[in-house]
Amino acid sequence: MESHQYKRLKPNALVSLAAVLGLFVTLLAANWQYDRALYKQGLLETYHLNSNLPVLDLNNSDIFTFDDSRYRRVLVRGRFLRDEVIFVDNKIVNGVVGYDTIVPLKMSQKATGSADGQIILVNRGWMAWGSSRIPNVNRTIPTEIVPIVGKLDFLKDEVFLLSDMIVEKKLWPKIYVGAVKEKFGENVKKLIIYEENLLAEMANSFRTPDFGIDTHYMYMGQWLLFACLIVVLYFYFMVWERKKIGKKEK
Repeated sequence: MESHQYKRLKPNALVSLAAVLGLFVTLLAANWQYDRALYKQGLLETYHLNSNLPVLDLNNSDIFTFDDSRYRRVLVRGRFLRDEVIFVDNKIVNGVVGYDTIVPLKMSQKATGSADGQIILVNRGWMAWGSSRIPNVNRTIPTEIVPIVGKLDFLKDEVFLLSDMIVEKKLWPKIYVGAVKEKFGENVKKLIIYEENLLAEMANSFRTPDFGIDTHYMYMGQWLLFACLIVVLYFYFMVWERKKIGKKEK
């Protein structure tokens, strides 16, 4: 009789295995979200660090790695390619739809004025659409070699060619590495500078990045709650309730 009751009170092996697996998965997911939060925290610290470093002269520097120079204030000298302006559509600022003006700049070698053929994109600012969706191409673009100061960022790695994009009146849906290289050749760098000294009617297109650190911590908390729920339900139904049933049957 005692042996029979013991078998009835013993937790089901499949349920126990499912509970263990569920606990393992939820804790693994929580740990992954924690690791992502730490990684994003590192990116935020890098952003603040690079933002406060001295201005980096790109004409005299070979530092083009992601961690060393992203979000850093930089100086570059060169000549704008006036006939190759790109407008990036559907850029929203404070709820207003507009477009970014991107002008490629051929870098000068050191300060001598001799071009070395390398091209870097310069975001000259954001402007709201007017009554028509025709970009203003009559802004002042210098013809001489000029110094440009601004925040540095890296273009995304998505490889979309111009043939994959709908381009109308020089309006691009987005800036892609493949399309940029197809248009300007392999000499174009995977960099973009958000210019600081803008015309009066322009707004700076650079936005402080949102790394989503709090979101990762929120997801981590949710997974930990799921893990706690699994433990509570397991002990309630497989231990506590079975003990109560066992006492009643005695």
